[in-house]
Amino acid sequence: MFWKNKKKKNERLTTPRAGHYLFAHQAIRQICQSDPHQFFGVIASDEQQSYLQFMIDQVAEQSPEDAPDFSAQDIRVTITRIGHYPMVVFSMPEPKAYAECLQVAIVLLIDGSNPEDYPFPEIKCFTLELGEAANKEDTFFFCQWQDDDHLNIGELDIKSTIGDFALAIKQQIDPD
Repeated sequence: MFWKNKKKKNERLTTPRAGHYLFAHQAIRQICQSDPHQFFGVIASDEQQSYLQFMIDQVAEQSPEDAPDFSAQDIRVTITRIGHYPMVVFSMPEPKAYAECLQVAIVLLIDGSNPEDYPFPEIKCFTLELGEAANKEDTFFFCQWQDDDHLNIGELDIKSTIGDFALAIKQQIDPD
């Protein structure tokens, strides 16, 4: 699936880096799905950096030929809310190929004031991915995972901020 990268004229790699792609598209979501309460608890704790590095190391074990070229210190984590739902946004190292993520967000669909009322909470996972627009310019695609399906919801401007990403997520979760 992934092979030696070559740069295009615009300095983009021709294929996504496996380590970057797998961490953002699979590892974060799958680890969170296995135990959302623990995931959010550890990410919000002093163990955040070591947990992120553990996840990166797991991806490196799965893809040693193209392991992540970043460490936990290269990922910025923002803990916030969308309405009353807890949300964690991972700002990834700069994407260098189309389909690599700039940001990944996980929303925990619980009332944060009573998490014990939700022993098996649902999560929503969103990504903001580098892509190529119809006019051949770089753009960002706003995507969502539903189970194992990756859905492209639409384009966001290449100058999009974490706030623009959060607003797009809010519109998906609570469109009114």
